[in-house]
Amino acid sequence: MVLWFNKVVTGRKRVIMKKTLNAAALLLWFASFSIFFFSLSHHAAAEDAGMCMSCHGTDGQFMQFKSNEKASVFVRQSDIEKSVHKAITCTGCHTDISMQNHPGKTFASKKDFVLTASRACRTCHDDEKLKAKPNHAFVVERADAPPCTVCHSAHQVQKLASLKSSLPGNAYCLSCHRMKLSKTHTSGEVLSLQIDPANLSASVHNKHACNDCHAGFSQDAHPKITSASSREHTIIVSDACRKCHGDKAALVKGSIHYNLSFQVGDALIKRGNLKAPVCTDCHGFHTVGPKDSYETISGAPCRKCHEDIFAIYGKSVHGVAQARGEHKAPLCSSCHFAHEVGFTAMTDKMKSVCLGCHKGVEALHGKWLPNAELHLSMIACAACHAPASGKGIYLQVVDRNTGNQISEDKILALLGTDSAALAERLNAHGEGIDSGELSYILKQLNKKGAKVNISFIGKMDVSKYSEAHQLSIKKNAVRECESCHSKDSKFFRTVTLAVIKADGRVATFSAQTGTIGSLGAAGTTGNFYVLGGTRITILDWLGMLMVVGGMLFPLAHISLRMMTVRLRKAVKPHAHGAEKIYLHPLTVRIWHWTNAIAFVFLIFTAIQLRYYDIANITQFKSSVTLHNIFGIVMALGYVLWFCYYIFTGKIKLYIPLLNPKEFILGCMLQAKYYGYGIFKGEPNPHHASPDSKFNPLQQTAYFFVMIVLFPVQIITGILLLDVKRFSSIIGMFGGLAFIDIIHVVVSFAFVAFLFVHIYLTLLGATTMQHIKAMITGYEKEG
Repeated sequence: MVLWFNKVVTGRKRVIMKKTLNAAALLLWFASFSIFFFSLSHHAAAEDAGMCMSCHGTDGQFMQFKSNEKASVFVRQSDIEKSVHKAITCTGCHTDISMQNHPGKTFASKKDFVLTASRACRTCHDDEKLKAKPNHAFVVERADAPPCTVCHSAHQVQKLASLKSSLPGNAYCLSCHRMKLSKTHTSGEVLSLQIDPANLSASVHNKHACNDCHAGFSQDAHPKITSASSREHTIIVSDACRKCHGDKAALVKGSIHYNLSFQVGDALIKRGNLKAPVCTDCHGFHTVGPKDSYETISGAPCRKCHEDIFAIYGKSVHGVAQARGEHKAPLCSSCHFAHEVGFTAMTDKMKSVCLGCHKGVEALHGKWLPNAELHLSMIACAACHAPASGKGIYLQVVDRNTGNQISEDKILALLGTDSAALAERLNAHGEGIDSGELSYILKQLNKKGAKVNISFIGKMDVSKYSEAHQLSIKKNAVRECESCHSKDSKFFRTVTLAVIKADGRVATFSAQTGTIGSLGAAGTTGNFYVLGGTRITILDWLGMLMVVGGMLFPLAHISLRMMTVRLRKAVKPHAHGAEKIYLHPLTVRIWHWTNAIAFVFLIFTAIQLRYYDIANITQFKSSVTLHNIFGIVMALGYVLWFCYYIFTGKIKLYIPLLNPKEFILGCMLQAKYYGYGIFKGEPNPHHASPDSKFNPLQQTAYFFVMIVLFPVQIITGILLLDVKRFSSIIGMFGGLAFIDIIHVVVSFAFVAFLFVHIYLTLLGATTMQHIKAMITGYEKEG
């Protein structure tokens, strides 16, 4: 049994061994055949390449295309040896080449040739294989996909992965992105991903790596990011800027561009205005230039959105200067700043910008413009320097304690209402706000805001913000005072209440013209007053009544005297009537006639200033100058007069009621004389003397004129002489309009008094007795 088993095993081993030997022989034969075939093919490839390289290995060979383009057909042997395709014969790719008809085929252009040659790649690398690679899948089905040779070259073909891994820095990314690549958003918009290396090298960011901005991208990671639209993509990408430029991002947060639209970097837009600019809209993506590149008329990025404004600017004095190459002339960012762009309409921001460049402008205006500082504070520069612009008055809500505008948020908080309710109230009837509504709002604001002193400040500005860019040369600026200082000035036909919002925007509400230049408006908009331009009509009528009243008394009195001339007896002089008394010292006489001359000029110039649209005999500016000069003369004269009478003790001549009983009795006697006795020729009951110059009625009149009205007129005149300097005092008295009302009313009172005063000087023993006495100092009693 054992012997039998051993024989069986031995037999099986022999069978297995035989089969193994047969397999080994077969494998050896296959290997030998393969080596022979490879050698044969290599020899054939070498022979094929040698034939082609006999011509194409010589530099200076070119192919001519129908488009007259030329392309070199020189091929380096070293490139082929480095290629992954070095084992493939030339005709393995150039399948249409025939040695019987070479070159044979012609091409329309170089591009046509490249595209035709690249199709050979698809013989081995079909679409399915290409789609397996993300970078290829991205472009394989596109009609405008770049040919294979653009990335892989023609003869030194390498695997792009190995090629890219050896590339330094940004060259890795540019190996693809320098090509004509793009992506499609869900909206269907196509976004180009092609980057011009030359532009990137010229950028100020040329030292940065791509993933300094494009975080999350690297040689190992290339996430696919999908955006709803190109605009959303731009907004998201711009968020990268604030990683390095945090200071600028902070400024942008306070700008109108930020507050009108969205929060930079938010994928979901919060406010809806997608057109508002982000960093890349102004600076570009990969073409970010140096600061100087944006400070030229051609490089200003603002024009991309504000082309209409830029067209206006281009014709302005600043735009023309820029076009001439005067780069110091302001551009958009010079006035509006680059990142903290804010609203400037109906605000004081632009004035500070103008004065920042135009140094010493206050002094220059002061040489020809009266109250120059006041004008510069109340009138926007563009209102005069853009002469073709429309003008309007804008009422600002201001806290006089700080000088700052009150924002809408604070107004709403003080009034306990919301924005919609406030807007409805301010335009309840669609006719504009009236002075009564403004007065009510002002009272409510000051009542509920214990720590504020709120008032409405009126300022003049252009009607449209675009007109502020129409700045003309200096000689064209508005210099005619009557443009504003006339009742019918077109500049006061548009009145607007401007309320500044928290984001810097300005909400505007139309106001009735009666909100300025009316008696009812004096308590609300009294801080805006233009001499002659916003004069109060009812005040003129009141003044006219006063003047007519002053004229009627002499006319009525002299008429009665003429009618009663036959009733009068010849008046005999008193025994002491021929006596000369020294009634008027030289000091008083000089003051009197100086004051009289100044008074006449003040009346004449005052009429010019207040009613220039009616009486324009001299230039408005000349009238202002003369009025100020003679006002100062009168004020100084009054000070000298007052000091003289105080130090000599003669001031008592102007103070009634020192002896009430005697004063009242004297008034009654004097009134009887003027109302009855004078018509019968009775003697004057009062006899002038150095210690009693005036009768009781005169004493009362002169007390109010010299002790009350004169100081009031001088004080209000001084306040009006330099409104800016005395603005706090003017505010204490209710504003500029109230000061002017007082000044005008007193002026009318003086004119009315003047008629009475002149008439009374004619009631002496002779017509010229009192006038001669004021010349010589002596007066004869009789």
